[in-house]
Amino acid sequence: MTTIAHCDDGIQYVLDASGKKTAVIVPIELWDKLKEEKITAEQESPFSVKKYRGILKGKGISGRDEEIKMRDEWD
Repeated sequence: MTTIAHCDDGIQYVLDASGKKTAVIVPIELWDKLKEEKITAEQESPFSVKKYRGILKGKGISGRDEEIKMRDEWD
């Protein structure tokens, strides 16, 4: 059985029989607005790895070990 839960902003969540969210229905006006905001944000501040350089330094975390753990999660 599938159920649809409604939110105040018009977003609807499709729930399976156990109540787990399986999909979302977004009003087209909201979708277009969010899409435009995302495009604008990407143009204003492109991703730069320099922003994150040194984030693990001094925390006892190996960047290489974290990379290996993330790759293991994909398998």
